[in-house]
Amino acid sequence: MIDTRTLEVTVLPDKTKLRLTRICPLCGKRHSMIVDAAAYSAGLKAYETQHLLVQQAWPTFSPDEREMIMSGTCNDCWNSLSFF
Repeated sequence: MIDTRTLEVTVLPDKTKLRLTRICPLCGKRHSMIVDAAAYSAGLKAYETQHLLVQQAWPTFSPDEREMIMSGTCNDCWNSLSFF
């Protein structure tokens, strides 16, 4: 589940892009990324109403982008986690 309360969304001046910002829960650093506004909005709606997986809701976003949306975990921290 995505906690949108901890996701800061800023509409950029051209209104076709959004800056998504979160604080990584592991390192505490603030991270931002720029995404297409229409793709993010459509994906969020699909995720919430159709109960899609993040991979289905945002197929054009990279795994790193989807992880940041989902958990806020930055790429460096995610890569440092050992799952095996």
